[in-house]
Amino acid sequence: LGLLLSRHGQHERACSVMHEATAVATDDQISHAVQNNAATVFHAAGRLDAAATAYRSAWAARPETTTYGYNYANVLIEKGDYAEAISTLSMVCSQSPTFTEARWKLAVALMEAGDAKAAVEHFQRAVRISDSARKVTKAELLYQLHDAQLSLALPDYVGAVASLEGAV
Repeated sequence: LGLLLSRHGQHERACSVMHEATAVATDDQISHAVQNNAATVFHAAGRLDAAATAYRSAWAARPETTTYGYNYANVLIEKGDYAEAISTLSMVCSQSPTFTEARWKLAVALMEAGDAKAAVEHFQRAVRISDSARKVTKAELLYQLHDAQLSLALPDYVGAVASLEGAV
């Protein structure tokens, strides 16, 4: 119900429903899913602290569910907590090496934190595994790789230009 309300723009009511749902969902078999859904609703409502707490709870309950960690890291990036996002995404990528979106977000967090060299490395890795990507297109990855390479002020822009040309 909370997700449905949220999709229809009734964020306050949706948050209220999800607060109630998390309070009564004590069964370990479903509490992590309820936490993740609650976090999705809180996130849509702009309640980033509540979303981060709920995503973190879902991931702590089911650390093997890397999408929970990925969701948590996305909120951390929005909040500007790049160090925690990098740590979380590093764990997610280590658990699921072909999770392209997580590798891409790790590169984004590294760029935001000012580590362009590491960001380039992770963008390149994401490009290599992007054939199995669901949401991140290879062109988008190549464009961001180009941007990261340029930010390093490399003396030879050939690699950056080739990456950008490959994207178009």
